Amino acid sequence: MNSSIENLFSLGVNLHRAGRLLEAEVAYRNVLAQDPWHCDTLHCMAILFSYRADWKAAINCLQRTLRTAPNQPLAYFRIGVAYFELGMTEQATDNFCRAIDLKPDYAEALLYRGHLLFKAGKWADALADLDRSVIADPGLERAVGERYSVKSHLCDWRDRKNETADLICRCLAGQEISPLTILAAADEPQAHLCAARRAARSNIGQSPKIHARKASDRLRIAYVSPDYHDHVVAYQLVNLIEFHDKSQFETYGICLRNAPESDIRNRIRNAFDHFIECGGCSDLEWVGRLANLQVDIVVDLAGYTEGSRVQALASRPAPIIVSYLGFPGTTGADYVDYILADTIVIPPEFERYYSEKIVRLPNCFLPSDTNRHDNFVLPSRSSERLPEHGFVFCSFNHPNKISPEIFDVWMRLLNNVDGSVLWLSVANKEARRHLFSEAEARGIDRSRLIFADRTPERAAHHARIALADLVLDTIPYCGHATSSDMLWAGVPIVTCFGKSFASRVSASLLSAAGLAELIAPDLESYEKIAFEIATMPGRLTAMRDKLKRNRASAPFFDVQTLCLHIEDAYRHMWELHQAGQKPKSFSIPNRKS
Repeated sequence: MNSSIENLFSLGVNLHRAGRLLEAEVAYRNVLAQDPWHCDTLHCMAILFSYRADWKAAINCLQRTLRTAPNQPLAYFRIGVAYFELGMTEQATDNFCRAIDLKPDYAEALLYRGHLLFKAGKWADALADLDRSVIADPGLERAVGERYSVKSHLCDWRDRKNETADLICRCLAGQEISPLTILAAADEPQAHLCAARRAARSNIGQSPKIHARKASDRLRIAYVSPDYHDHVVAYQLVNLIEFHDKSQFETYGICLRNAPESDIRNRIRNAFDHFIECGGCSDLEWVGRLANLQVDIVVDLAGYTEGSRVQALASRPAPIIVSYLGFPGTTGADYVDYILADTIVIPPEFERYYSEKIVRLPNCFLPSDTNRHDNFVLPSRSSERLPEHGFVFCSFNHPNKISPEIFDVWMRLLNNVDGSVLWLSVANKEARRHLFSEAEARGIDRSRLIFADRTPERAAHHARIALADLVLDTIPYCGHATSSDMLWAGVPIVTCFGKSFASRVSASLLSAAGLAELIAPDLESYEKIAFEIATMPGRLTAMRDKLKRNRASAPFFDVQTLCLHIEDAYRHMWELHQAGQKPKSFSIPNRKS
């Protein structure tokens, strides 16, 4: 054994453990200069590359280790993770399978394979892998959260109460639970904050960029997202970007994921002044490109949703960093300065649960697309398997948002409203099976649950949702874009206030649409409002007529004014920065008051 090489390797490991990553990399490279096939060093280099999301370089290092030691489950697992992050699911699954073949109780490999199986629609296999993962390593925190999430998507509520309590405790203890999972699981803002703080940890390193801003009359705003394709964020955002005052603001779309061409991708590309493709870039590469653009404000649109890379913003590629739209909660990150919200989604009494400073817009924070080309003819109820004359309750929120508690309310409504049905958007057959069983356990015949099939055209979907009479919102994670679509279609919504951002978005939408009377303070009132509307036809007609009239004046339908308010927010952030002041919470005056 070469003592010089081992000393260099030990130095690299010690520097690595101390967080001195650049120095550690130098030591590792010195080892490889003497022994290009040093297996342990290649693994450590792969870890460094993974920190930066330089997945191709990580794969290269790990494949080199397999040439000299072909039966390493760890190497196959890490290669699988790299392919997973690159979106190459077939290659990722193959490597996770190899790791599990070599080590059947490999908890982390089972976790990742379970996630991919779920995404592929193989729900029973996914849950089996996640069960094996939790058994193999009860301390693997992410497996516990992932298993809970998969069960929620399948509407499998076995031991739900205990599992939810356990998830909350884990978050409060600082364990690694997905912030998105806990948002849907419980209306517990303190747990949401703890989960976000854990997720906010960054390995990219604090390397502040010097912002040598060139003289310009326009503020430079960069919107960062992995979702500039056929995704709800793109549809929500595009009209807002189109309304930006290009004489005052220079806009950049930073695209973090490669995606097929589509009408919405082309439209959003054309809406920005500049569209920067960063799919496949490492974290250091894309934040470096962002810093070189010398933008004034970075707006992260993903938070902790799929494809997010918010942790890379710890390098501070711009003077001001803002969270908006894609993630309905705090990032828990000290490197994110502001969150765009309104007075309903973040009232003052809950402000302490946010790491960011709160910017409150005067009306609803959520944009939508006013240029909808929904020229599809309203379909018949029979074409959607709905009764021609019965009352149609509806909830098109994702199945993981359906809780046993809200399902209890829905079933009581079906029991008390003769001839009524519940129209749901639940694609997977396993979740449908569970919901049928849950309905029958509450004395409701399964025929009164009607599941909508997926439509290839968004316009066709927007046309058919107008067939519903009343939307029943979910708690604790309510409808967001789904609720917006329903209001645009003229369908009223009954919702219930919670304590978290995710639980209050529908309330914000209803308030901005002029239907605040449909916001209930608790589930008892929620059920009462829904029952009265379903049994008093005049009330439903009045709600629909009011919603139709309000399209001409209600703030919910006025995205152009929302854009003006957001521009005012950007200006005030920049004024505070130029004055040398730290970020602070503030409210934007209503231009139409």
